[in-house]
Amino acid sequence: MIKKIDVLRKLMQNNEWHKAIKFAAKFPRLDQHKDRILAASSALLSPSFYISIGKNPELVIQDGIAALKEKYS
Repeated sequence: MIKKIDVLRKLMQNNEWHKAIKFAAKFPRLDQHKDRILAASSALLSPSFYISIGKNPELVIQDGIAALKEKYS
């Protein structure tokens, strides 16, 4: 049986960051990284919203990638 964490790590190894963020955002325990990962997932889904509130969605996504690396690398 393949574990979810193994799927996530494979996505990260393959530099499939957008898929990894969307996948990890569904995890129940993201601890102190939760807000950053969920914000990145939202920025992927609605970049225009982040632009409308004065945030660069790409920077939010990059911060989510950094959070994934911190938590799961």
